[in-house]
Amino acid sequence: MSDMPLNPHIVVVDDNPQEVDLLREAFAEADVPVGITGLATGAEAFRHLGLDGVRQITQRPDAILIDLHLPVIDGATVLAAIRRTPHLQDIPTFVISSSIRPQDRATVSADGWFAKPATFAGYAPLVELVLEKLAARRDDDR
Repeated sequence: MSDMPLNPHIVVVDDNPQEVDLLREAFAEADVPVGITGLATGAEAFRHLGLDGVRQITQRPDAILIDLHLPVIDGATVLAAIRRTPHLQDIPTFVISSSIRPQDRATVSADGWFAKPATFAGYAPLVELVLEKLAARRDDDR
């Protein structure tokens, strides 16, 4: 993974703080130093990413992991706003949700889809895919 950005910044949007903690542990287990910002609602994601039109984004994430079932503003709405925003639309996005319906896959644009794993080991494929995507983006930027 030497082709990855140094210390990539990942935004995780999930209303379950334990999911954010598990993802932090999974990236640490992969021995990759990443900064993870956890956000609990779609509204927080809108503010943090500057999608609300009120503030500018302070740190552009290298990847976004998002649950579809969020309070206030759902994940599908956040993803659609990201895809419509020129300076954010190329950020790799990954849906991680307890229930992924076929109609969600048909209507929501994301670079990867994962059902929330039942065990900690189940996070490894998600971490691997995110890291591969980040490495590929860095190669494309060269």
